Amino acid sequence: IELLVVIAIIAILAAILFPVFAKARERARQTGCSSNLSQIGKAFAMYFDDWDDTLNPFEGYCTWQQPNCGWPNRLRTYNKTVALLQCPSDDHNFSYTLNSYATCNTPHLASEGGLNASATRADIKEPTRMIHVADCPGHGEERIDYTKQQQNAATGDVDIDTNDQKDGNVYGGGNKKTNRPITTPGLNYLYVYWPGRHSGGANNILFMDGHVKSFTDWNPAMMTFYRDGKTAN
Repeated sequence: IELLVVIAIIAILAAILFPVFAKARERARQTGCSSNLSQIGKAFAMYFDDWDDTLNPFEGYCTWQQPNCGWPNRLRTYNKTVALLQCPSDDHNFSYTLNSYATCNTPHLASEGGLNASATRADIKEPTRMIHVADCPGHGEERIDYTKQQQNAATGDVDIDTNDQKDGNVYGGGNKKTNRPITTPGLNYLYVYWPGRHSGGANNILFMDGHVKSFTDWNPAMMTFYRDGKTAN
């Protein structure tokens, strides 16, 4: 009987403590993700300094270490830590999406015939609100050898960006809240979605001024995809 009592007590303690440990582990992963984005922001700042504040170019599908293609490949000049590209809470090779409006040669901008090759950081009117890089569903499920150039598309699209994603269109393809979290199979891997992958459905976001913050939902007062903070230009 005493043994059964001990086993019952252990089972009760396990039921209480396991969720606590799981939450603590996820909080640690979320902190690691935030640190990744902070380091990505620092690498971008060095890139912009070297290119007279000109924004990096909008590009198409790029593979790992493909020359002159993909923002992660371009940032390797400034930080070669490949772990920065993978959120600890995500199993994909590449976990973050770049806001397309934070690039030059952006076809999704109507101004200048759809292209703006000379776009600079000065064109960003509200850098504290403009999203730069954020959590996304991720891409690349096949194991990747980061020491080599990858030609296999299954290892993932390096140049993940939001394309023409609009403010508020962050709920599984619309602007109305759904129960489809960012981990839902079939979602566009390029976009930012809520609920996010972190505790409480949060996403981590790097802003153009370099600060990183976690949000459990879209907040129009504190974030935007657009350069002027209002419209898609």
